[in-house]
Amino acid sequence: MPTKAELRGEARAARRAIPEPERARLAERIAEHVLELPELIGAKTVACYAAMGSEVATNFVLRRLIAQGKKVAVPVLSGDAMHFVELSHPWSLVTQERGAPL
Repeated sequence: MPTKAELRGEARAARRAIPEPERARLAERIAEHVLELPELIGAKTVACYAAMGSEVATNFVLRRLIAQGKKVAVPVLSGDAMHFVELSHPWSLVTQERGAPL
């Protein structure tokens, strides 16, 4: 049985194998579906990851949620601890040393 690290490595490799234009197209389709979820439509506060590398892009979702007036929180690493902070502009994200959005 593969380890968690091995499974993550395989998933990253599979994502990287998808050409960037196709990943962007797929990310838009995913965003369209996500933004139609009843749970999201009725939510006042939403937690969402900020995509890094080959992860499914979340910038479109983040921008739309903020434009809709929802509070949006993204995870931030501080040492080995993770906490969430409110995001007011998706373009204000910066990358810290470990590669996680800050």
